[in-house]
Amino acid sequence: MKETIFFHSFCYLLWTVIKFYLAFQNVPVSSVCCDQSISILWIVALFSGMWGTYWLSHSTWQRYQKNPTVISMERDYKEWNSSFPALTLCPTTKFDPTALNNLIESRYAHFNNSDRLETFLLTLANATYSSFKDFSDDYDPISSEEYLSAAYEIRVNFTYNMSNTHIQELGTTQLAPILTEMGICYSFNSHLAPYLHPRYIMNRNRTLFPMQPLLMGHPMSGETLAQLMNINSGYVVYIHSPNDSADIATTGFESSMNNFKTVVAVPLTIYSSDEVKQLSVSQRRCRFIHESNLKISPAYSFKFCRMECRIKLSLKLCGCVPFFYPPTGEPICNVKGMKCLAKYEGNCLCHCISIKREELS
Repeated sequence: MKETIFFHSFCYLLWTVIKFYLAFQNVPVSSVCCDQSISILWIVALFSGMWGTYWLSHSTWQRYQKNPTVISMERDYKEWNSSFPALTLCPTTKFDPTALNNLIESRYAHFNNSDRLETFLLTLANATYSSFKDFSDDYDPISSEEYLSAAYEIRVNFTYNMSNTHIQELGTTQLAPILTEMGICYSFNSHLAPYLHPRYIMNRNRTLFPMQPLLMGHPMSGETLAQLMNINSGYVVYIHSPNDSADIATTGFESSMNNFKTVVAVPLTIYSSDEVKQLSVSQRRCRFIHESNLKISPAYSFKFCRMECRIKLSLKLCGCVPFFYPPTGEPICNVKGMKCLAKYEGNCLCHCISIKREELS
């Protein structure tokens, strides 16, 4: 549409210039073709110049629309602050036996076969796309609307000791429980953790929170460190951007209980000038966190977009959505729906745009 308006405007301008030129030469417009006093050379030069002007203007406009930014190296070493990576830590032990017994006694005491119910709840606590096939075909004792609350109530009582640098500024940062495609996990140094908190999701909250300060590091200040000790479970840890989350496609590092694991991350940080905010999403080909166009969250991230893509694919294939996603008003999969999704594990083609760092130089 913009190109059509631009072309018509150019043609109008060209015709106006031609009429002005002919009027200046005292030549009627109707006699252009017959008047030998007009130099053909000047006509060709005029049209060539106007066409060159149009081509140059059009190519410049197209380049501005498609690639309006320039990448350069930041030479001011004082600005070399980088966010410490975010961590998503998923315990390999997904349930607490005491919490499981309390849930059965308080909510499901009327069930006759408590052993089978217990097996179902344990399978629910460990439910991911890869484990949907473990559900029994002929047993679905509770409503799918209760799946999330049941899995959250029987979660493992995850304990640990933590220390980190910059305690004077931030204090000792604690892990926050989050709901992921890998089950109940815990997040550190993430802007998106509040939107994945199980209580936030179960309450169907849509509040957009202010961005909290992160643990930062500077190459001139030595190593930035976060240390977890005395963890009461084995775990899988995922490292990602503070402005994103982990999903089933993220590579994790597994560690068994009572083992020590060290992960060293070397960040590559890209900052944007404040003028980037004035560009459209199609121009910069990325979104800020507050520019969400997603149903599952008021905050945008690349992984959130992929999650919503998998939600749409689940609806298309099986007519329902797994319980570990934020509610969008769509049916939640019961056992039959999860068994259906197990047939399509790995069949996901999602195309999402990346997120833009909010920190501005």
